[in-house]
Amino acid sequence: MEELRATHGSASRQVHDAESGRTWELAAAWVDEQASGEPRIILVATEVTRLLELQAHVRRSETMAAMGAIVAGVAHEVRNPLFSISAVVDAVEATYGTQPELQPYLDVLRGEVRRLTHLTQELFEYGRPTRGEWTDGAVGPVVAEALSACELPGDKASVKLTRALPDALPLVRMDARRLFHVFRNVVENAVQYSPPGATVHVTAEAVEEAGRAWVRCTVHDGGPGFKSEDLPHVFEPFFSKRRGGTGLGLSIVQRILEEHQGRIRLSNHPQGGAEVTILLPALPPAVIAGALPKSQVS
Repeated sequence: MEELRATHGSASRQVHDAESGRTWELAAAWVDEQASGEPRIILVATEVTRLLELQAHVRRSETMAAMGAIVAGVAHEVRNPLFSISAVVDAVEATYGTQPELQPYLDVLRGEVRRLTHLTQELFEYGRPTRGEWTDGAVGPVVAEALSACELPGDKASVKLTRALPDALPLVRMDARRLFHVFRNVVENAVQYSPPGATVHVTAEAVEEAGRAWVRCTVHDGGPGFKSEDLPHVFEPFFSKRRGGTGLGLSIVQRILEEHQGRIRLSNHPQGGAEVTILLPALPPAVIAGALPKSQVS
């Protein structure tokens, strides 16, 4: 306003409201009204939150598609020699496995082959094309199945898993298999970062944020939480602070959620531990009325 009073011209600004997460395009112009003799300022405010989200989504999709094609090609080239190495280790163990002095070396080779196999699978998942079996279904069964898959790692780590998954949640448009991968990855991370005796809490609820209906799923662990300097980088491919981690887990999670037009937020819980919040857009009531909840996790 002060600028317009000084210039008697026009100005435009883009402003972001951190509290609501909404962004506005403001355009203002100085107008001299001859009839009244009093100058006025015309201000037009246009919300561009959704437009900016779509633009950012397109940019990320283009970048991740290009990187996905590269890493999928690398994974394909690595898989064949990895299979050969595994076969040679099997042959050596079958021929010389009775020699105790060779066992430590065979164990190391087996461990490294497993690690590379896991990395190859993660690379394939990262580079997987974004086509799948889309259904209108409830999130609860998918989350419950992911928790069941994480029970054994939880038992081995002496970490308890608790859940609060209401039956009456809105339906979402989803690829159940891909969404299962999201929740399993997040819960496994929570288990791995929690000390023995800790509890991982998983909840789901219907919420409304920024004028839109969502199904919000939260995973709260008992670990040390996120370091502030790590938060800007956690979704970058190959960024990992965990020994033996590939650094692709959260990158894959973010990519799958973008396919679902969802969001993921990372924070530290006030009572301690890390908290991962996943938002999935809820289907409108008109769509829900004609849909049947179903889950097809394979």
